[in-house]
Amino acid sequence: MAALEDILEQLESYRLYALDWDTWGAAPFAPEHVDHAVRIAQLLGDYADLMHVSPYNGRVQLELRHAGRFAELDIVADGAVYVLSGTQDPLTFHQGDDQEDTPASDEELLRLARWVHGDGDGGD
Repeated sequence: MAALEDILEQLESYRLYALDWDTWGAAPFAPEHVDHAVRIAQLLGDYADLMHVSPYNGRVQLELRHAGRFAELDIVADGAVYVLSGTQDPLTFHQGDDQEDTPASDEELLRLARWVHGDGDGGD
């Protein structure tokens, strides 16, 4: 698992992505988009050993995985964060707030990180 410094370095590299970086015509990441992703990674920094980040379909996806639990955070250009969380055994999913596409608050993101880590409930 990556340390926070590695995660932040990877996120900073997204600033260098040029037009068509994915060979499917993707636009470069706006500096503000990367700034939002860096802020979320720093917010969840205590859980950096559970994190994986990747560029995905014009968004930054930050995943937290541990002991069969996961939370996938889609960070969009305006800074909103949309969440898909669940368990792998049995496979269950929970998206957003009451199944709506409502951006997650910082408090909800921290609660999810604690849940993935096993420090509390909150994944579903």
